[in-house]
Amino acid sequence: MRIRIFPRYIIRLLLPYLALAAGIFTAVLCMNQFARVLGEAIKIGAPLGWVFYAMSQLTPGMLALGAPMAYQLAVLLTLGLLSERGELLALRAAGFSFWQMAWPPGLVALALCGALLWLNNFASPACFRRFMDSRYALAGRISNLRVEPKTVVNVGQWRFYADTVEDDGALEQVMLFRYPQGAEGRENWTLRVSAPRGTFAIVPSQGLVLDLEDGEMQKVDPADPSRVIMARFGEYSVAIPLVSPGQGARDISLNELSTPEIIRGIKHAELTEQRRAEYKVEAATRLAVALSPLVFFWLSCPLGIGLASRSRAAAMVLSVGILFAFYGATASGISLGRKLHALSWWAPWLADALGLLAGFFFWRRAVRG
Repeated sequence: MRIRIFPRYIIRLLLPYLALAAGIFTAVLCMNQFARVLGEAIKIGAPLGWVFYAMSQLTPGMLALGAPMAYQLAVLLTLGLLSERGELLALRAAGFSFWQMAWPPGLVALALCGALLWLNNFASPACFRRFMDSRYALAGRISNLRVEPKTVVNVGQWRFYADTVEDDGALEQVMLFRYPQGAEGRENWTLRVSAPRGTFAIVPSQGLVLDLEDGEMQKVDPADPSRVIMARFGEYSVAIPLVSPGQGARDISLNELSTPEIIRGIKHAELTEQRRAEYKVEAATRLAVALSPLVFFWLSCPLGIGLASRSRAAAMVLSVGILFAFYGATASGISLGRKLHALSWWAPWLADALGLLAGFFFWRRAVRG
């Protein structure tokens, strides 16, 4: 009877900590995204309802990032609470083995991994694609663009900057850039335009219309930067569409592709080796992060049970240290995979591998103790 009751007791202690920590981590991550979405909505004149829709589509991705951290913290807080109350010592005295005390959090970790595999590989990319689609569709209906002085305005593949912006549309010290965009960046030359003065207007049928005076233009071949065309002009007019021409022609980023789509894309003949490595790193990272709760279980249980009477404060400090080490190793693995193409599949698993190795020694010491 005691063996049946104890797992339920541990899980009932663990789940509230997990829910609270997941909520806090997700909220913190969403705050940064909310500031960006709100700033973009103000810049392009989007309605407030779109802001809430955008956040609803971005939240699953933030939850996928916060859930593993929340689990790790929840396990240590739960075991720290049991140590603080002296219950772990009582369980040892009652004949409970180390594994009998540890497996209930492992069961929660296994369930969380299943949820994260679905979230990371399917749900989050689909939600992010809906967010990008909504932003793209909204941009096609925008008739207002906020232009501020000393601020770079991004409009598609264009970058626009002016030192002074008057209410009547007058500009001073204007700089305009257009960077290559498309497969391998070979479709357009880089265009740089500068002028001491000009005017701007938002025209619904055209987009951002600029009229510049007495300036200079440079065109640079992206394939050979030594090839430069330079010219001076008295007047120069350009209409920058608020979206790229043609709805539905938007480039799809890796974050919007499901993992099966990424794996199929790796075989695409037109990909460069660098791009192929990025595909592999993205797919491997999603899987590695989805399975990280099992790594945190492997690390945290022997450490948490060994807290003795050092309370939940020690659990908090220990949790922060583990998270810094784990996500630092994850970032290092991702960077290594992008640089060394032969390791693109394996480098993102660096944090998981180190965590399992460290956990092996912690478990060995805990079982022997």
